[in-house]
Amino acid sequence: VMSADSHIFIQTFSGFDLFVDNQVVYFSSKKSKELLALLVSKRGGSVPLSEIAYILYSNTPERTAKNNIRVIGYRLRQILREYGCEGLLVHRPGVYSVNTELFICDYYEFMKENRTYITAYTGKYMPEYLWASEAVPYLNAIYNSYNEKHSLQENQVNKC
Repeated sequence: VMSADSHIFIQTFSGFDLFVDNQVVYFSSKKSKELLALLVSKRGGSVPLSEIAYILYSNTPERTAKNNIRVIGYRLRQILREYGCEGLLVHRPGVYSVNTELFICDYYEFMKENRTYITAYTGKYMPEYLWASEAVPYLNAIYNSYNEKHSLQENQVNKC
């Protein structure tokens, strides 16, 4: 039985990586790593095959793309199984998602305004994936409003 305290950490800031017990997971397939990154970015929401096909294989006919995804989905599960964390990947007919209960993720913690992860943010969110850049203005806005709010509180403390 796996839980978040089995030390699975997913990093999205500065670059996408999966760590199990502080050990970086090696992905033999770049596309299977990107599939995991995409699913993590959706924060546990179900992502239909057609959307994955569009993002990961934009220049490939949909039927071929969907077959490719089945292959990389299978590879991803194998890689995760080697590290004892295949439960991260949830696959139901036609949709994929991740089980967010099983890992800690800098992006999710940032969204909860966890100070440690707010300070870790440098304006880079999975820069290796073009599709991830859409989230950056949103993350920047959260970062800026958090810092404004907290610098105001600090100024009030200093006045006392």
